[in-house]
Amino acid sequence: EFGHFARHLVEDLVPGGRLAILRSRPGTGGPDVDDLGWARALVGACRRAGIPTEVVHLATDVDLLPLPLDVLGAA
Repeated sequence: EFGHFARHLVEDLVPGGRLAILRSRPGTGGPDVDDLGWARALVGACRRAGIPTEVVHLATDVDLLPLPLDVLGAA
């Protein structure tokens, strides 16, 4: 599971650190259902593993947008 991997990654490389997550895809426009679902799943896996995360970001061909927890419905 991703959460298990993330926990070991953070513990090995930056004990006490936080995980930054970037969703990148081609195209334009704001976050769609797939982007939000992807981000929600990864943040949820990190939470279950006890790994704090930074705000997830979405990168497209023209934009870099934050996906705050309230947008993900994970707050």
